[in-house]
Amino acid sequence: MATGGSLAAFVSPHGFGHAARVCGVVEALVAVRPEVRVTIVTTAPEWFFRDSLPGQAFEYRSLNVDVGLVQHDSLRADLPATLAAVDGVVPPANQLVERATALLGDCNADVVLADIAPVGLIAGQAAGVPTVLVENFTWDWIYEPFVAEHVEFVPLIEAAAHAYAGADVHIQTPPVCFPRARAIQVGPIARGTRLGAVATRECLGAPADLPLALVSMGGVEWTFDVGRALAATPAHFVLIGQQSDAVLPDNVTALPHRSQYHHPDLLAAADVMVGKLGYSTVAEAMAQGCPFAYVERTGFAEYDVLTRYVEAHVPTRRLSEGAFRRGEFGAAVRDLATRPRTEPVRAHGGAQVADILAGILPR
Repeated sequence: MATGGSLAAFVSPHGFGHAARVCGVVEALVAVRPEVRVTIVTTAPEWFFRDSLPGQAFEYRSLNVDVGLVQHDSLRADLPATLAAVDGVVPPANQLVERATALLGDCNADVVLADIAPVGLIAGQAAGVPTVLVENFTWDWIYEPFVAEHVEFVPLIEAAAHAYAGADVHIQTPPVCFPRARAIQVGPIARGTRLGAVATRECLGAPADLPLALVSMGGVEWTFDVGRALAATPAHFVLIGQQSDAVLPDNVTALPHRSQYHHPDLLAAADVMVGKLGYSTVAEAMAQGCPFAYVERTGFAEYDVLTRYVEAHVPTRRLSEGAFRRGEFGAAVRDLATRPRTEPVRAHGGAQVADILAGILPR
């Protein structure tokens, strides 16, 4: 077996938040242990990891290790579709566990990192490989409020909770939704910047004398039909994940989810973040001290935790879903852009997790 150790990361494909968090950990790990071999196991798109970890050698294995929630859009979950999609994944069917366990053998894994895919922990136990769980929420906690309407979530909750309880090391990163007594608490985890704020603004063609607002609904597709509403606002808007072919005004730039820009660089360049609260967006915005105009969301337990966390660290404005859909957030952007930028929240959790992993991995 090659020296240096091997890490297998089982990553939930729900949005891009779990993938971004694992990239932040891997980024920090290879900085201290560049010889470690990394295998990423997920159905989250391979390009996200390649773009987030340029120059880093890793193996990508496509395996349906988690579902989380199926969503109608960024703000609403489809619970019946979720129940259908998780069949055979939570709890994992024997065939899935066998495939995941065999994969650990193929890559000679010395440690399993799970964010937050239960099957990674189960396969690690089956293979006799130490397991590390990283989370700010777990699916059993997310699913609990759904039981009142869909009792079918009960066995999913029990299976997920059992898998999580079996982790050898349990790590939580803020904003933590449900503190666990035996968990190790670390700082926020965010990917680092590369290009810098000034250079990013220049590449975007954003005027230096106007506020720059980054608009994103996370890793779920969303068509922003708000160009006309934003045209008269004295600011430059960058719409992430824009799929519309509509002609946009000069003060609006549309970017697909995969573009030449690293998302942390866009947040470093932005004067205001507008959109959905999600772990990676929040962690990366807080790492820049970036004000946040966030969209109201119901039916997702993490929302209240993220809201309190953001409001405690940066200037905020709350937007109704209707106002956001109509593009009626120009006033919020103007207001937040004039507020003093707050002290960035140090995103050192990735390095802390890397130190833990480095202590488990063989040399």
